[in-house]
Amino acid sequence: MLLLIAFCVVFFIQSYFYLFLFRKYTSFKPSPDLDKTSSVSIVVCAKNESENLKNLLSGLAQQEHNSFELILVDDASTDDSLSQMYLFEKAHLNSAFNIHIIPISQADSKGKKAALEKGILAAQNQYILLTDADCQPTSKRWASHMLAHFT
Repeated sequence: MLLLIAFCVVFFIQSYFYLFLFRKYTSFKPSPDLDKTSSVSIVVCAKNESENLKNLLSGLAQQEHNSFELILVDDASTDDSLSQMYLFEKAHLNSAFNIHIIPISQADSKGKKAALEKGILAAQNQYILLTDADCQPTSKRWASHMLAHFT
């Protein structure tokens, strides 16, 4: 009988903790506040990605983020990736975002990490987003969603 009473007391104590104290932690889901005010540099490295660049750059041009710069690094492409970058820059001269193109010659090409390093060093903003030419932004608020997770 004493064992049954002890079991009931422990059961009620644990039930209290789970139902009232720990419950708020299991159902809490913070909503990320979209940060449209922080400046961000978006670095894109490409090597022979001409077709993919067309899709990616049009998606990045539609971003609804207030302040961002686009750094395009051509890692010694042998196709017309570099010309696609220059065409994009020419088409968006008066856009709300800045575009910086960094061409790397075949002799200076040391791989993707070196190309990323050049793009990161050219970045002017505190926050940097890296993406590849064969990726696509998931929405027009992709940059804002990514920045919402920085603390």
